[in-house]
Parts: sequence; structure tokens; C-alpha cells
Amino acid sequence: ALAAAAKVSVDIRGDGGGSTGWDKGWKMCLRDRLLDGDHALSLLMLMFRSYTSTNMMFTDVANRQVDGTFGALMGVAEMLLQSHAGELALLPALPTKWTNGSVSGLCARGGFEVDIQWQSNRLTLATILSKLGNPCRLRSKWPVNVWLGSNIVEAPMVLPGLYEFATHSGSNYTITPA
Repeated sequence: ALAAAAKVSVDIRGDGGGSTGWDKGWKMCLRDRLLDGDHALSLLMLMFRSYTSTNMMFTDVANRQVDGTFGALMGVAEMLLQSHAGELALLPALPTKWTNGSVSGLCARGGFEVDIQWQSNRLTLATILSKLGNPCRLRSKWPVNVWLGSNIVEAPMVLPGLYEFATHSGSNYTITPA
């Protein structure tokens, strides 16, 4: 209900307004949190068309917009991984146009580093490095198995789409579709 109300507010504000890259970066991140990757991607493309200087920094008419640049980078990262609310969400706002791809080295809250691969807009493989040994709560649109080496890790689904498993500091956990 809260996300639906936020979406109404974001929709009313629209994609226009402001003549800077930073407001587009902010709106892109809001769309990611609403799990609307296609809309976030359209904002990124608008930023590239309208606010990119020759050094790939986002600008307004006269100034470089480091906050627009960082906002856009965060917007891309949050299309692929979100780690708020004590969960790691894999590909939560993946744009449909990004059919196949991979990303590596995304840092997540809780002391995790994540690599993700996907094909046909579906998770094919993820690797989670536990840096601190914290429990991992993993949200996935797809049923998953969790592996430590060649051993399957007990990762019960504690809520719909939410898996939880213990980790050890320095260990790599492989996530595969079930």
C-alpha cells in the first residue's frame, strides 16, 4: 500500500521538471525502488541524450552534475541488486531490454559482495561472498538453490520469494535456479 501511494506521487511529478541530471538520477532511483526497471531505463536514456558531456559526466547547462552521475550509477546498480530492508534482492528492477548480461562486484548491505548473471531476463547464476558471516536473506523472483562448493546449503523459504541461510565469513555461496 505504501509503495502504491509513493508511485502515485512519483507519477504526478513526472519525468520532466528541472533542467539537471541530478533530478533524473533521483527519479531513476525512485523507479528502481518501485521495481519499475523499464521506466528507470527510460530515465537513464534521457540522461544520456540530454545531460551527458564529452567526459561522460552528467551536466546541466553550465555545470558538471556529480550527483547526477552518482545517482545514475546507483540507479543502474539498484536495477540489478537491492539490499535494503535486511534482504538482498536479485534483479529486482531488471529492464526487459537488458535480456542477457552480467555484473560483478556489487557491494550490498550486511557485508556481502554479489556477482549476477542472467539470460532471457532470468537469473542464471549469482555468487555471494560473505565478508562478515552475517545471515543472508535472499529475495528472488525465481526459486533458487544455494551452494557452498559442491554442497547444497539449507536455505528455507521463510516468506514467499524470500530465502534465508547462514553464512561464514570469507565463503562464496553460489545461487542457481531450482
